[in-house]
Amino acid sequence: VGYILSSSNCLACDPNCLSCNTNGAGLCDTCASGYSLAIGKTCAPCADYCVYCSANGVGKCDSCIPGYILNTNTLLCNKCADNCLSCITKGASNCDTCNSGYVIVTGSTNTCAKCLSDPNTYLCSSCNTNGAGKCDTCI
Repeated sequence: VGYILSSSNCLACDPNCLSCNTNGAGLCDTCASGYSLAIGKTCAPCADYCVYCSANGVGKCDSCIPGYILNTNTLLCNKCADNCLSCITKGASNCDTCNSGYVIVTGSTNTCAKCLSDPNTYLCSSCNTNGAGKCDTCI
């Protein structure tokens, strides 16, 4: 939360503001991550799963959290395929990288498969080199 000095007192900006030096206490000049400056000079939330929305505005997205990709038509974040860490290069149904414990399975779509099918046997954190079913490193 930002503050502004007014008559020797520190007054709080709107709770989601980073600063309010120009617009005054209770209002905003700039917003925290996940918020955008709204018409009333307050900070309103971005759409779900957004990191930033300052360029596209309230209820939309500029960039998404890991595991989501920006839909350039709707300016909203779409979930990547299951167990994808990122899908920015290849699209929502094709993984670029996988969550820990999963490996890319290439083909018509890039999906993520568990390193090992039996979670009680090994606790793999990576199997990118050796492939599915074979650990590179343990948790």
